[in-house]
Amino acid sequence: MTNTTSSSRSALASRVDSEELKIDRKLKRLSGLFGILGSDAEQNIHTIVEQSCRVLGSACSMYNRIDKRNTSLACWAGYDLPPGFPPENTTGGQICFETTIKTGNQTVALGDLSKTPYAQSDPLVRKYGLKSYLGHAVQCNNKIIGALCVVDTRTRHFDKVDAYIISALAKSLSLEEERKEAQEALRSSENRHRRLYKMLRLIADNVPDLIWAKDLDDRYIFANQALCEKLLKCGRPEDAIGKTDIFFAEREKEQGHQHTFYGTGFQSDQIIKEKRTSGRFLEQGLVRNENLILDVHKAPIWDENGELIGTVGCGRDVTCERHTTKALLESEKRYEDLYNSAPVMLYSLDRQGCLTSVSNMWLKTMGYSRDEVLGRPALDFFAPECRRSAKQIIFPRFYESGRIKSRPFQFLAKDGKIKDIMLSAIAQRDEQGNYTGALAFMVDITQAKESEKDQRRLTARLQQAQKMEAIATLAGGIAHQFNNALAVILGNIELIQMDGLADAKVARFIEPINQAGQKMVQLTSQLLAYARGGKFQTQVVPAYDFVREALSLVSHSIASYVELKIELDPNVDAIEVDRTQMQMLLSAILSNASEAIEKEGSVTVGLKNVNLLPDDCIRYQGLTPGRHVLLQIIDSGKGMDEATRERIFEPFFTTKFQGRGLGMAAVYGIVKKHGGYAYVDSTLGQG
Repeated sequence: MTNTTSSSRSALASRVDSEELKIDRKLKRLSGLFGILGSDAEQNIHTIVEQSCRVLGSACSMYNRIDKRNTSLACWAGYDLPPGFPPENTTGGQICFETTIKTGNQTVALGDLSKTPYAQSDPLVRKYGLKSYLGHAVQCNNKIIGALCVVDTRTRHFDKVDAYIISALAKSLSLEEERKEAQEALRSSENRHRRLYKMLRLIADNVPDLIWAKDLDDRYIFANQALCEKLLKCGRPEDAIGKTDIFFAEREKEQGHQHTFYGTGFQSDQIIKEKRTSGRFLEQGLVRNENLILDVHKAPIWDENGELIGTVGCGRDVTCERHTTKALLESEKRYEDLYNSAPVMLYSLDRQGCLTSVSNMWLKTMGYSRDEVLGRPALDFFAPECRRSAKQIIFPRFYESGRIKSRPFQFLAKDGKIKDIMLSAIAQRDEQGNYTGALAFMVDITQAKESEKDQRRLTARLQQAQKMEAIATLAGGIAHQFNNALAVILGNIELIQMDGLADAKVARFIEPINQAGQKMVQLTSQLLAYARGGKFQTQVVPAYDFVREALSLVSHSIASYVELKIELDPNVDAIEVDRTQMQMLLSAILSNASEAIEKEGSVTVGLKNVNLLPDDCIRYQGLTPGRHVLLQIIDSGKGMDEATRERIFEPFFTTKFQGRGLGMAAVYGIVKKHGGYAYVDSTLGQG
């Protein structure tokens, strides 16, 4: 019994030692496996699968992965697989899917598959005569993606060491899968970044704007083709990397070119780095002897730790735009000067007919300031009598035809005066032909119309003067002939009276003839005065004294109920006159003035110096510019109408029941003889 027991113990000890040796060999193989793994994750996966079979001493090993749709398992890697082993199969009933992947992070050890449901559900068990199975799930980023397993065609017992080894190998696979995924992500990221950089490079080199980036020492770390061509004058963007603006400026100067652009760029770079914020700058200078103007946007560059590492910029060449803008501004200034300095009135209208601009001549003529009129309807400035026809007739036709040419209108100035205007206008239309506004031209013809009226008045006066001259000539001729006949008659009567008449009856008839003859002499004297053919004896006298004396002599010509007012300037100049003729003139005028006053009234006699200008002499024909004496007689009588006023100086024209019509005619002749001018202003009912 003793020998038997000792022998049994010895056999047990030998088995234990043998098991320990097997475990030790397995662990050493496992440890050696990790030593042969390299940097290629995919190759490491195949190595782990192969070594799983060898370390665990199994018939074959495999690594099954589930597809993305969870509908099949694929044998991604295997070792010593039987011929024709399917690379992919459905998940239903398969050991890997049902026991390993579904159970999660647990080792599955099946020593005798014939005693499990998988002998029937998994077709691979029957097909390949599988007897035992040991497997563990493989994860990637905490998600089960497959299972690592070893199988045998014999039943076997899997111990804890086997379970540890398969789990360790499965975890190694998980790490390799994660590393493989990271490597693929890195490669994908690198490819994506490469594509993005290539695209960025393509975009940057094909845009007309200048794009660059600089480090803190103002060295280029990025440059596009436009920057190289327009500013740096180098061939490729790679030629700019690591260099500064000063480098290129000095190189340009060495080649004999003027280059001053780098100064403004350097200053703006410093501003961005100091303020640590983006900014916009207008940079300009000489590049290859020509002026370059850039509209530049610059911003700071930060690293992942928030540290400033440089600046980035984008510049647009606005040289041509600036020149064009300058030329446009100069053109607009010239147009504005021409618009405002035009000798005609100009204004513009919008679609609603409101003023959008007016010229200086328009403002000056109408008396407004620019702020008072802009935005107001143009019709506001039409005279009321023109406004209705313009709105209802003229403007609708203008909208249709697009043109108004030299049409007379009346406008109302700010001071209320009516302006006679000749209006022309051109409609403005858009591309579709719709009315959008108008440009109008106005010519102020108020002065011209007044001049025309003055011309008509002057023509009428000239005609009147010519008529008076003709009448005066006729009257003078008649008066001389009549005077000659009277001289014979009166001379013979005087001789008869000197000889005496024996017949008293004849003497009684001679005296009335003599008296009538004397009256006719006075009449011819008046006619000769009108015809300026009388005899004048002139002398220079103080005008003030002469008029005072003459008024005292002829004041009896005024009715008692009429007040005589005297307004004589004592400092008035001396005049050269015929006293008798001028006294007759005053008597005739005062008599007419008194007779024009039917009730109480007044006659005012004024005397003053006046200074006539050349324009005044046009109105008062026959006078010369300079100092003259004005004798002015004003009555408060009934006045006269225009027709009467025009004929007042005609001989034999009278409005009285009794009268010869020679008084005012004589006044006219006397004044003309003295080199003066006689005129009458009167309004019916106003004296």
